[in-house]
Amino acid sequence: MEKYVPLVTKNCVRKILPDEIVYIMKKARKIMLVTDMETYEYYGKLEQVSQVLDRRFFACLRGCIINLDKVLRMEEQRIYMTNGEPILMGRDNFIRAKQYYTAYLKKLL
Repeated sequence: MEKYVPLVTKNCVRKILPDEIVYIMKKARKIMLVTDMETYEYYGKLEQVSQVLDRRFFACLRGCIINLDKVLRMEEQRIYMTNGEPILMGRDNFIRAKQYYTAYLKKLL
């Protein structure tokens, strides 16, 4: 059985596969789920979403989970994603994210 994130908003009901997700960010009580094609905002908890995610997802910030398969590059305390958006972070979080990403890439080779 394939895992997915159930998305229920006022305008849309669908399931989002983990392969589609670029990153997920918590904004107040809402979840902002960014895919290659669209951005969805809905009320929910990050813990519920993270239950269906696998090892390619990494919590780089307290309220932000990135898909490591969708990272283009990491430099100057920014993570550049495939959709063109940079994610800015502090020095310590950037170092931790860079180390995890490096280990992830080495496991793929």
